[in-house]
Amino acid sequence: MLTHIPALLAGAVSRLVEEAAAGAAARGAPHAAGTAPPPFAAATRLHGCRSPGISVEAYAARLLRYARCSPICFVAAFAYMRRLQTGGAGGRGGPLRVDGLTAHRLMATGLVVATKFFDDKVCGG
Repeated sequence: MLTHIPALLAGAVSRLVEEAAAGAAARGAPHAAGTAPPPFAAATRLHGCRSPGISVEAYAARLLRYARCSPICFVAAFAYMRRLQTGGAGGRGGPLRVDGLTAHRLMATGLVVATKFFDDKVCGG
């Protein structure tokens, strides 16, 4: 029933990764998707040393299987990722590059935050 949700998320995240790779190529940066960022790039704690061995599509399906959250959480996770990429998060440091080194971690982080916001049951005591 909900198996199309991770496919939609994965497609959208893949487009974000492609946009980042195209932007890096247009600027003449030596960093390509799936490789470590150059030392002068603003690498964050979310950047991996190498791309994970699992595709974005397979990772989104895995998140759906094990996270057990509502479909709105996947939509919100993508909205969080897009907001970080455009720099509209209000944080210091500007936009965050969503590429092959950050996509998987951002998907998981966004899903956790969205699940806490939408699905978490609060016990009033």
